[in-house]
Amino acid sequence: MGEMILALDPATKCGYAIGNEAQRFYGVWIVRSPNALQERLELYFHEGDGPQAISLIVYEDAIYGTHRHHTTAFHGELRGIIKAVAERHGIKTLAVNPMTLKKFATGHGHAEKDQMIRACKTILGVETQSSDIADALFLLEYGRAYKPEWDTPKKKARRLKKERRKEPKLFK
Repeated sequence: MGEMILALDPATKCGYAIGNEAQRFYGVWIVRSPNALQERLELYFHEGDGPQAISLIVYEDAIYGTHRHHTTAFHGELRGIIKAVAERHGIKTLAVNPMTLKKFATGHGHAEKDQMIRACKTILGVETQSSDIADALFLLEYGRAYKPEWDTPKKKARRLKKERRKEPKLFK
Protein backbone atom coordinates (compact mmCIF):
# COMPACT_ATOMS: atom_id res chain seq x y z
CA MET A 1 0.00 0.00 0.00
CA GLY A 2 2.97 2.34 0.42
CA GLU A 3 3.87 4.86 3.02
CA MET A 4 1.38 7.51 4.08
CA ILE A 5 2.38 11.11 3.49
CA LEU A 6 0.88 14.25 4.98
CA ALA A 7 1.21 17.31 2.73
CA LEU A 8 0.58 20.78 4.14
CA ASP A 9 0.27 24.21 2.56
CA PRO A 10 0.61 26.09 5.86
CA ALA A 11 -1.30 29.39 6.15
CA THR A 12 -4.51 30.67 7.75
CA LYS A 13 -6.27 28.47 5.18
CA CYS A 14 -4.07 25.39 5.47
CA GLY A 15 -4.51 23.04 2.54
CA TYR A 16 -3.82 19.44 3.44
CA ALA A 17 -3.59 16.14 1.60
CA ILE A 18 -3.01 12.74 3.16
CA GLY A 19 -2.36 9.64 1.14
CA ASN A 20 -0.28 7.04 -0.62
CA GLU A 21 -0.46 5.38 -4.05
CA ALA A 22 -3.86 3.82 -3.34
CA GLN A 23 -5.80 6.60 -1.62
CA ARG A 24 -5.81 10.29 -0.80
CA PHE A 25 -7.90 12.64 1.32
CA TYR A 26 -7.70 16.40 1.15
CA GLY A 27 -9.28 19.59 2.35
CA VAL A 28 -8.63 22.88 4.13
CA TRP A 29 -8.07 23.52 7.82
CA ILE A 30 -8.72 27.04 9.12
CA VAL A 31 -5.72 28.02 11.24
CA ARG A 32 -6.34 31.19 13.24
CA SER A 33 -3.17 30.81 15.30
CA PRO A 34 -0.05 28.63 15.24
CA ASN A 35 -1.40 26.83 18.33
CA ALA A 36 -4.47 25.81 16.31
CA LEU A 37 -2.24 24.00 13.79
CA GLN A 38 -0.36 22.28 16.59
CA GLU A 39 -3.61 21.10 18.19
CA ARG A 40 -4.90 19.85 14.81
CA LEU A 41 -1.69 17.91 14.10
CA GLU A 42 -1.48 16.43 17.59
CA LEU A 43 -5.11 15.33 17.40
CA TYR A 44 -4.49 13.73 14.02
CA PHE A 45 -1.40 11.86 15.19
CA HIS A 46 -3.11 10.56 18.31
CA GLU A 47 -5.96 9.23 16.16
CA GLY A 48 -3.73 8.22 13.23
CA ASP A 49 -2.08 5.05 14.54
CA GLY A 50 -1.91 1.77 12.62
CA PRO A 51 -2.26 1.75 8.84
CA GLN A 52 -2.79 5.52 8.77
CA ALA A 53 0.62 6.20 10.38
CA ILE A 54 2.42 9.02 8.58
CA SER A 55 6.04 8.47 7.57
CA LEU A 56 6.69 11.86 5.90
CA ILE A 57 5.32 15.39 6.21
CA VAL A 58 5.86 17.51 3.11
CA TYR A 59 5.13 21.20 3.49
CA GLU A 60 5.47 24.35 1.47
CA ASP A 61 8.30 26.51 2.75
CA ALA A 62 6.04 29.53 2.46
CA ILE A 63 8.21 32.25 3.97
CA TYR A 64 9.53 32.98 0.49
CA GLY A 65 7.96 35.76 -1.53
CA THR A 66 6.21 37.79 1.16
CA HIS A 67 7.33 41.21 2.31
CA ARG A 68 4.89 41.53 5.20
CA HIS A 69 6.62 41.03 8.52
CA HIS A 70 3.59 39.59 10.36
CA THR A 71 2.91 37.10 7.51
CA THR A 72 6.55 35.99 7.47
CA ALA A 73 6.50 35.55 11.25
CA PHE A 74 3.23 33.57 11.14
CA HIS A 75 4.55 31.24 8.43
CA GLY A 76 7.79 30.80 10.36
CA GLU A 77 5.83 29.76 13.45
CA LEU A 78 3.76 27.29 11.42
CA ARG A 79 6.94 25.75 9.98
CA GLY A 80 8.41 25.45 13.46
CA ILE A 81 5.29 23.71 14.74
CA ILE A 82 5.28 21.26 11.84
CA LYS A 83 8.94 20.41 12.52
CA ALA A 84 8.42 20.10 16.29
CA VAL A 85 5.35 17.86 16.01
CA ALA A 86 7.08 15.71 13.37
CA GLU A 87 10.16 15.31 15.54
CA ARG A 88 8.07 14.42 18.59
CA HIS A 89 6.39 11.63 16.58
CA GLY A 90 9.54 10.48 14.76
CA ILE A 91 8.35 11.60 11.32
CA LYS A 92 10.61 12.86 8.54
CA THR A 93 9.88 16.28 7.05
CA LEU A 94 10.51 17.79 3.64
CA ALA A 95 10.24 21.54 3.01
CA VAL A 96 9.49 22.51 -0.60
CA ASN A 97 10.17 25.96 -2.02
CA PRO A 98 7.00 27.38 -3.64
CA MET A 99 8.80 27.93 -6.97
CA THR A 100 10.00 24.32 -6.96
CA LEU A 101 6.44 23.14 -6.32
CA LYS A 102 5.03 25.30 -9.12
CA LYS A 103 7.66 24.06 -11.53
CA PHE A 104 6.94 20.47 -10.51
CA ALA A 105 3.20 20.99 -11.06
CA THR A 106 3.12 23.16 -14.17
CA GLY A 107 6.62 23.22 -15.62
CA HIS A 108 6.86 26.93 -14.74
CA GLY A 109 8.24 28.18 -11.40
CA HIS A 110 6.23 31.41 -11.51
CA ALA A 111 2.82 29.82 -12.13
CA GLU A 112 -0.20 31.69 -10.82
CA LYS A 113 -2.84 30.19 -8.52
CA ASP A 114 -5.29 29.61 -11.37
CA GLN A 115 -2.61 27.69 -13.29
CA MET A 116 -2.04 25.43 -10.27
CA ILE A 117 -5.79 24.81 -10.04
CA ARG A 118 -5.98 23.94 -13.75
CA ALA A 119 -2.95 21.64 -13.44
CA CYS A 120 -4.63 19.92 -10.50
CA LYS A 121 -7.62 19.10 -12.68
CA THR A 122 -5.59 18.19 -15.78
CA ILE A 123 -2.79 16.19 -14.16
CA LEU A 124 -4.29 14.85 -10.93
CA GLY A 125 -7.93 14.65 -12.00
CA VAL A 126 -9.14 16.71 -9.04
CA GLU A 127 -11.46 19.62 -9.70
CA THR A 128 -11.19 22.28 -7.03
CA GLN A 129 -11.48 26.05 -6.78
CA SER A 130 -9.00 26.15 -3.88
CA SER A 131 -5.36 26.87 -4.61
CA ASP A 132 -4.63 25.63 -1.07
CA ILE A 133 -5.96 22.18 -1.96
CA ALA A 134 -4.17 22.20 -5.33
CA ASP A 135 -0.88 23.06 -3.62
CA ALA A 136 -1.39 20.36 -0.97
CA LEU A 137 -2.15 17.70 -3.60
CA PHE A 138 0.97 18.60 -5.59
CA LEU A 139 3.00 18.57 -2.35
CA LEU A 140 1.70 15.04 -1.79
CA GLU A 141 2.79 14.04 -5.30
CA TYR A 142 6.16 15.72 -4.78
CA GLY A 143 6.59 13.78 -1.54
CA ARG A 144 5.77 10.52 -3.32
CA ALA A 145 8.35 11.32 -6.02
CA TYR A 146 11.01 12.49 -3.55
CA LYS A 147 14.04 10.26 -3.14
CA PRO A 148 16.39 11.25 -0.29
CA GLU A 149 19.34 9.58 -2.00
CA TRP A 150 19.29 12.35 -4.62
CA ASP A 151 21.65 14.24 -2.28
CA THR A 152 21.18 17.90 -3.08
CA PRO A 153 18.23 20.02 -4.14
CA LYS A 154 20.07 20.74 -7.41
CA LYS A 155 20.36 17.01 -8.19
CA LYS A 156 16.69 16.49 -7.30
CA ALA A 157 15.65 19.34 -9.59
CA ARG A 158 17.71 17.91 -12.48
CA ARG A 159 16.18 14.47 -11.96
CA LEU A 160 12.63 15.86 -11.89
CA LYS A 161 13.34 17.92 -15.00
CA LYS A 162 14.63 14.85 -16.81
CA GLU A 163 11.56 12.84 -15.76
CA ARG A 164 9.26 15.66 -16.92
CA ARG A 165 10.83 15.54 -20.40
CA LYS A 166 9.76 11.91 -20.68
CA GLU A 167 6.14 12.73 -19.83
CA PRO A 168 3.70 13.87 -22.51
CA LYS A 169 3.54 17.66 -22.77
CA LEU A 170 0.32 18.98 -21.23
CA PHE A 171 1.13 22.68 -21.43
CA LYS A 172 2.65 24.77 -24.19
